[in-house]
Amino acid sequence: MQKGMEFMSKELEMVRLACKALDEKKALDIKVIDIHEVSVIADYFVIASGSNLNQVQAMVDNVQEELFKAVIDRFVLDKQNVLQKTGFKEEAAKWISLKEYLEVYINGAKNTIESMRPFVWEGNNGFGGYFSLLYQAHKNYEGFDGKIYNLFFHEYSFIKAVVENAIKTKEIRDLDAAEVAHHLRYIFIGCAFEESFNNGLTVEEVQKHLMFYYNIIKR
Repeated sequence: MQKGMEFMSKELEMVRLACKALDEKKALDIKVIDIHEVSVIADYFVIASGSNLNQVQAMVDNVQEELFKAVIDRFVLDKQNVLQKTGFKEEAAKWISLKEYLEVYINGAKNTIESMRPFVWEGNNGFGGYFSLLYQAHKNYEGFDGKIYNLFFHEYSFIKAVVENAIKTKEIRDLDAAEVAHHLRYIFIGCAFEESFNNGLTVEEVQKHLMFYYNIIKR
């Protein structure tokens, strides 16, 4: 699928969710107007009416909530899936080298950053917007904390399995696999958080820190 067509399909999905949210609140005369050829501000207008101010406010609130959840699902939760980041299958953790994993993970992080750029970037720094989005989800998205914790734990478990294989094959020294897995994750997370207050994290910086640590623990 071409990039432009893919983007339009995502926009249409948002339109569908908005219409569904309006319908849930018994909105009247729901109409979708395609304006993408005549406007640089938006691609679609969704128009609806209600019988009173309270209903209209309920309609607005429901649309905002559902679209916010959709953005979080797509641009936060989906992007945090380690298999999506790397393109690996679950069983790959049993045979890939730690060095290969880190190289693929870094490239996956780069692709993730680029895909999120239009949505959470603040000037040259995307991580400030990203962490702000995480906090909003924590406050306003019921069930978000459990969902993202499960994704974090899945990533940790995957890395731990890769590290265990690296120890078994003598790629790295005989260390505590759980601690190594935590360290690798925290290098990335810590750098990303700290740099969110500065100019934002670069992939090259992540690569430098991760490979420095790798060279310390390798045989």
